[in-house]
Amino acid sequence: MRLSGKVLIPAHVMSKIVGDEIMLLDLSNGTYFALDAIGADIWRLLERGMTLGATAAEIYADYDASLADIERDVVLLVDQLATKQLLEVV
Repeated sequence: MRLSGKVLIPAHVMSKIVGDEIMLLDLSNGTYFALDAIGADIWRLLERGMTLGATAAEIYADYDASLADIERDVVLLVDQLATKQLLEVV
């Protein structure tokens, strides 16, 4: 997966902010997926159309971790969500 990639959120996926978290609902099968505060921050940036790399850079500005670690974590989360068909990488 390239850091220059962006994501599309399928029409069958709904998101709702609950406190510091975001709950994702897959309307096609009724399953829920919860994102913690950092995952919610990543989701909001991706939802705005940012690339994976730009998302990692924004997160890096707000959290105390190396850019390489954050890039890895963004890619891992996106891969996990794509596997569950909660987003598509383009």
